[in-house]
Amino acid sequence: GDIEKTADVVVIGGGGAGLAAAVSAHQNGASVILVEKMPQLGGNTIISGSAYNAADPDRQDELVMTDLEKQTIEGLITKEVSDEAVKGWQETLKAEWEAYKASGKTQLFDSPTLHKLQTYFGGDMQGDTELISILADNALPAVEWLEELDMEFKDYVFTVLGGLWSRAHKPAKPLGTGYIEAYTNYIAENSSEIEIMTETKAESFIVKDGAVVGVNASGKGGAVTLYANNGVVLATGGFGANVEMREQYNTLWPSLREVKTTNHTGATGDGIIMAEKINASVTGMENI
Repeated sequence: GDIEKTADVVVIGGGGAGLAAAVSAHQNGASVILVEKMPQLGGNTIISGSAYNAADPDRQDELVMTDLEKQTIEGLITKEVSDEAVKGWQETLKAEWEAYKASGKTQLFDSPTLHKLQTYFGGDMQGDTELISILADNALPAVEWLEELDMEFKDYVFTVLGGLWSRAHKPAKPLGTGYIEAYTNYIAENSSEIEIMTETKAESFIVKDGAVVGVNASGKGGAVTLYANNGVVLATGGFGANVEMREQYNTLWPSLREVKTTNHTGATGDGIIMAEKINASVTGMENI
């Protein structure tokens, strides 16, 4: 039959982002209900290559700086840019680099600042500098957070395929299983306060006085109505398995109609479509 429930936080999507949100919300005192339309959790994260980039002095201590790496840093410091935030990063990197050289160290240099600049230029200067800062500043604290959840990373770092520096952390377990197991183990230990509903598809948001207060979903037995005291987290970004949506947003390629996807079959952008129905704005959708 139909189900109606209330929690402090409702999360839509049971991949890495949604599960991380559920765990974090609970750690901050919230009760949580998470809905996932597929029969199992994990989304794209569980089938990902899973390498994780973070400046990490302890693990990087094993590596010696090369001349090419020194030139790379000096090139980033002097590169012509117009964005004020990026100029600020360059100033910070210059100071960090001078301090590094003065110290006489030979170990690989890295910092969140270098990570920011490489992310910005690696993304063709299209990235939002505020979001890039959040990413790089929180990268290592999030590794430490995952380790507190008993996720195991190898004790070395490397340059991941497509990466620009030796800052990739390798999970001990294959593919993305380590992340998902860390989250689901925590959730299992706190199952009285975090409920997971699989095979439950979010259909629309419940809006009251201009705010999202819940979610209408359909489950195995009927309609599922979920109310959130504190907020709804939408964690269903992937749309690689939705051919029409790819065509709709694609500006770069002649066509993506015949291209296969490495995404899991559930990555069809349902949450994005739901959000657009209540006038949420989307950004960067063309960067496929």
